[in-house]
Amino acid sequence: MTIRSTTTTTRRLRSVLLVALACGGILSATTAAAAQPDGIAPEPGPIISLGDLALEQPDGGDMSTQSMEVQGYTYKLVGVTRQENVAGSAEAGRCLVLTDGGTCSITSGNSVSVTVGTSLGMSAQGVSAGLNASYQKTVTLSIGCSSPALTGGQSWVAHPVGTAFTYKIQRSSWFGGSTTSQELTAFFPRKDAIACGVQ
Repeated sequence: MTIRSTTTTTRRLRSVLLVALACGGILSATTAAAAQPDGIAPEPGPIISLGDLALEQPDGGDMSTQSMEVQGYTYKLVGVTRQENVAGSAEAGRCLVLTDGGTCSITSGNSVSVTVGTSLGMSAQGVSAGLNASYQKTVTLSIGCSSPALTGGQSWVAHPVGTAFTYKIQRSSWFGGSTTSQELTAFFPRKDAIACGVQ
């Protein structure tokens, strides 16, 4: 009698476990689909000077991103913030005026780098997909700028303008447990906007 009771109980537990696993899979798929963000296309803009540029323009809150599975781990970006029309720190071009009253120009066609912070084994392409941004290593600028009359020894400098992100990468194991990276940054330059000024 004891053996029959144990066998029956084991079968019932197996049935309950299978149902729970099935429901858990459906719940996970539904949650991941609901978390996917809509794309936000950047607005076109003119050449802007460094003095007129607002370096930080928050979009009003964190973004949620979809999760992705790679080699036994589930990756997700958390605490994501997005800022439009940010001047990057890298230079997109520079020219030096040698004499008083001289001018110089920075032409189009210069290339600037896309920068994406990675951690915990998540690739730059994966991070870009999580940010709903198109990944490429460099962007070729379709715009230039010309200086006003400058004093000899002054430089006319251009910086790329684009979309800046901050975020953390969260990696979860299929067997339980999760790890979160330190805060990372990414910068996606626009090809049709630069910030120009005197240095």
